Amino acid sequence: MSTSTSASTTTTTTNPPEFGSIHLRIAGGLPDHTDLAPSAVFLVLYALLIPLYALAWKKNCIGRWFMVRPAVFIVMRIAFFALRLVLVEEGTSEGVLIAEMVLISIGFIFLVDATIVIWEYQRDRQPEEHEHAGLLSRFLKLSRVSLVAAIATGTAAGGLTGQALSDPDTMSTVVALRKACYILSLIVVAVMLGLHAHSVFLGHAKIGWGISCSALVYTAVLVVIAVYRLITAEESNPRAAVLSKTAFWILQVALEWVAVVSLLLITVYAGNYYSGREFAEVDERENENGNWKMEMRGRGQGQEAVSPPGYSSDAGKAGSSV
Repeated sequence: MSTSTSASTTTTTTNPPEFGSIHLRIAGGLPDHTDLAPSAVFLVLYALLIPLYALAWKKNCIGRWFMVRPAVFIVMRIAFFALRLVLVEEGTSEGVLIAEMVLISIGFIFLVDATIVIWEYQRDRQPEEHEHAGLLSRFLKLSRVSLVAAIATGTAAGGLTGQALSDPDTMSTVVALRKACYILSLIVVAVMLGLHAHSVFLGHAKIGWGISCSALVYTAVLVVIAVYRLITAEESNPRAAVLSKTAFWILQVALEWVAVVSLLLITVYAGNYYSGREFAEVDERENENGNWKMEMRGRGQGQEAVSPPGYSSDAGKAGSSV
């Protein structure tokens, strides 16, 4: 009996419950040997996005600052999977665990902000101003403030994790901060889904309809991820399916990769579409005046488009201040 008691005591000492996902409510639980293969696979998949990012940067017409969002997200995810591999190989480390939690919490927010920029870009290129332009402008500013608050709360939650491991009161604060981070990002992305749907289904996407549809699908994927994140923060049962590793790798990790690939492809498509369209519109306008004829050589099809004198082909001015 004494041996059994001793063994039980030893188990409790080496695996303190405060360090488990039952208190931290970590989606996918703490890293173990089953995370080795998927972490390595997604580390490679994100590294393979670098050439696509380079192409998106070249084609980008939304604005150079826009491209900072996917860049930051990709770097954060590469760092996240590298840290997860460290945790698998070397065991749980408080400092590495804190860094991992910060990266997984706030990286997603940069994808949410990107959908705001895409919608603004589409709005600014419509033939007429939106009937509620002033209200929408104030809402978008409020959305960005909300995302900054989400980053702050997510970072604070990660930073307090070390102290929370030995202090139940601090752990309650960590959980509350994580919920606040997830709720703010969910509200913003849900409203943006409504705005993109409004543009597509109510005929407000008078130009770039294909881009609007792509942005709608992209934002819908973000909503699924945001809902999943919030559910994991609300779930208190460590054996719940939503906290399983399978749910984590599919509903967050895999969907985030799909989302960032979609974002880069939208950027490439927008660059091809708007560059060619702007040249075509200038060509038509100038031909009507009888001044000159601009040559079009299939912009976006691997051929050069020749700009007329005095016309700038840089379509990236709209949104460059974002």
